Amino acid sequence: MSLEILDSVGDGPDNHVYSQNLVELPTQDEAIDEVLALIHNNCNVFITGSGGTGKSFLISQVVVKLRDEKKECCVTQKATFVLDQRLANQGAFGVQKAVLDANGNVLNAGKNTLMELGFLVTHSWEKEVYENVNMISRLNLYTDYLNSFGNIDIDWELNFNLKVNQYISAQIGTHLIYDDDIKFDVEKAADGSILSPGVTKTQFKQLLGVGVVYEF
Repeated sequence: MSLEILDSVGDGPDNHVYSQNLVELPTQDEAIDEVLALIHNNCNVFITGSGGTGKSFLISQVVVKLRDEKKECCVTQKATFVLDQRLANQGAFGVQKAVLDANGNVLNAGKNTLMELGFLVTHSWEKEVYENVNMISRLNLYTDYLNSFGNIDIDWELNFNLKVNQYISAQIGTHLIYDDDIKFDVEKAADGSILSPGVTKTQFKQLLGVGVVYEF
């Protein structure tokens, strides 16, 4: 595991923030103590490492200790799981793709998870717009601290629940997703190599449901 330490003030002539050297910490206890010391010194800390090195556990333990000190903590971790190995080998949904040889054979399989640490803003609004018509809006905005900070992922659901009578109800809804890690129109050569990684597109889904309600 490695910790990238960023001085929160900076010592350059333009007062910008400069990255210092990576600090290698062999044990979790040393990593926790080091992170807490940096936070107490008002430093920003970025935690990096390959899958399975304990990044999530480290962050959770730091948050627990800060809460014990009566400090407020706000940490958002986003996890993406790609359980289809064929998609994982292709690098779908932003996971690390497989390493292939010249003949297209898999040398190292693609990763099945993508862990991100970032900033999440959520908004939920529920309102009765007409009699027996309820509107529910849920909006999530997320940006990753470590990769493409400021590039915002959007997840917005808008649903209308309608009660026609005591037996029949209906739901009309939409779901919009924009995620920079999800690519479309990937171009491949005849040997399977990637010519173009594809582009990000807005995904949109519509929902119409009718149900029968019976109470007994």
